[in-house]
Amino acid sequence: ANIARLETDKEAFEQQNRDDDDTDEGEEESDDKYNYAKALEEEKKTLKGEAKAGLDRIKFLQRGQNVKDMGSIAALKKLGQDTAGLERELETLRAVVAPVQQRIERIDALLAPYVKIKHQLTEARKQLKDLSKALLQVLWTKREQLTAEECRELALDLSRDELEQVLCRYMEEHRQEVRAAVENLWNKYGESLQAIQERRDDAIGRLDQYLKDLGYVHNLLTRGLDENGELRDPIRHPEQFKDSPLGRIPNGWEVNTLGSLIQELETGVSVNAWDRPTGGKELGVLKTSCVFSGTFIPEENKTVFQRDRSRVSCPAKADSIIISRMNTPLLVGESGYVKAGFPNLYLPDRLWQTVLRKETGTSVKWLSYVLNWEPVRKMIRDIATGTSGSMKNISQKDFLSIEIRIPEPNEQHIIAQRISVIDESLDNESNLIKKLRKVKQGLMHDLLTGHIHVPPQLPEAAP
Repeated sequence: ANIARLETDKEAFEQQNRDDDDTDEGEEESDDKYNYAKALEEEKKTLKGEAKAGLDRIKFLQRGQNVKDMGSIAALKKLGQDTAGLERELETLRAVVAPVQQRIERIDALLAPYVKIKHQLTEARKQLKDLSKALLQVLWTKREQLTAEECRELALDLSRDELEQVLCRYMEEHRQEVRAAVENLWNKYGESLQAIQERRDDAIGRLDQYLKDLGYVHNLLTRGLDENGELRDPIRHPEQFKDSPLGRIPNGWEVNTLGSLIQELETGVSVNAWDRPTGGKELGVLKTSCVFSGTFIPEENKTVFQRDRSRVSCPAKADSIIISRMNTPLLVGESGYVKAGFPNLYLPDRLWQTVLRKETGTSVKWLSYVLNWEPVRKMIRDIATGTSGSMKNISQKDFLSIEIRIPEPNEQHIIAQRISVIDESLDNESNLIKKLRKVKQGLMHDLLTGHIHVPPQLPEAAP
């Protein structure tokens, strides 16, 4: 019980929020759970490193008068030399080092309860280990006094107890699954068959429309639109198409590399940051998860440490594309379109930001759709390299050498507008689904807590 209490106290200290006075420093950028004690210890280590040279110099200047101490203020005074300059240096060093030492003393004071808890926990564990050894010795002594029959009976009793414990754990672990199954039964049968049929037909209709939209996007990016705003038809009007290294493409289109459209792939630097989104006047560094399936998610960022604010270098710019150059094999090359700029959010070195060649007149939105089109996504994944099975990397050279179908700039803008309409429709559907899920969660909570009365009989099916 004492060990459990100390472990709880230790975890509570590690997870507590920092005071406002202690928010300038902390742990290095990490996806691990925040640890207050670790942050203080790392800050103390950094401060001691920063102050070491100054403290060493102060120690040297304050040495004695012996020959071995030549160069110190006292030794030079003994020789009758002028030490005013060294004394001024000493005072300056003391003024510089003093606040650092004060901060270290402050950290030591903050860590004192934590150090005490760790010491007590170590002693308690040692005591438990000693008690366990003593208990085993007593048990072994008693065991030697038992007959063979008594040993067998004791083993059977222990087996029954162990089996009971296993069954209890199993029942506890699966209790939530049983409750979920019951809730699903209520959801399934707590409405009429007619309502179920209507919802199924509606779902089938939405799925059919979604599949049609996906096919339409594919056709827009491969066949484009004619002067009447209609999809070109390679079967009815083969004269409108020509051969290319990527297959048949419309006349007026070309096949060229991404490098022919992208002048530069900007990137930022890795900085130390808290694993929480930025707020107020803070600066943030974007996570690799800030881009997914063509969408830019600015909320996926970390707050930059105060001491690293001067190091950030590449803000998220309006009308650009951010690309993940390093990620898992499935997500490497993910990108998102940045509609509005975020001057307080900066890229790390794992993300690129496109700078297009102005003379091409390329539609950034159209290019974003191309980069998230599955055939191009596959080409990007295929050029990713890396010996690790969990992380892959893309080089700028290989990325910019990928060949794509390129329409005229005016047609690019029209295609992007058409796809945007589909995107907005899908977003609206997604938002509606999220709202309905929240309503369902609230209803289930009310049902399970008794705030809503469950009818004794389920509704009858409609004739």
